[in-house]
Amino acid sequence: MRCCSRRTACQTARSRAVSAGFAGAFVLLLLLLPVRTDAVALELPRAEITVGGHAFTVEIAATPRHRSRGLMYRSGLPLRHGMLFVFPDTDYRAFWMANTAIPLTLAYIDEDGLIIEFHDLKPFSRASVPSSEPVRYALEVNRGELAALGVELGDRVELPGDLPQAQ
Repeated sequence: MRCCSRRTACQTARSRAVSAGFAGAFVLLLLLLPVRTDAVALELPRAEITVGGHAFTVEIAATPRHRSRGLMYRSGLPLRHGMLFVFPDTDYRAFWMANTAIPLTLAYIDEDGLIIEFHDLKPFSRASVPSSEPVRYALEVNRGELAALGVELGDRVELPGDLPQAQ
């Protein structure tokens, strides 16, 4: 009996070790696979815009799907890059930071391209950040980047003539 009991204990320990090894290998495989969190970014059109006289490269979020995804699931944003949200009409808007790890500054922009307000957004916050006036566009960039460049309320955002139409 003793030998059989020990053998069962050995088999159980070996089985646990194999299971733990498979779990560890699975986690390692997940870490080594290319992360698809920026896959949506590959689909988005890009444009060069000028914000208060400073050039930025932006991804254009002009569809409901792209506007709702925004910069979620990203690990970073290069300097002088951002996302421009284009809406089909001028109205009150609200943003939040669910699933967004990057500290951002949000600029609400009216239909004439004037910045009407700024908000510094906290990563992963579910707090709604509404516009105080109707807006047509919203721009998200790295937090503090616009302030560091001296961009102020009332500065103009120059948009390209071939900006995709919002859906």
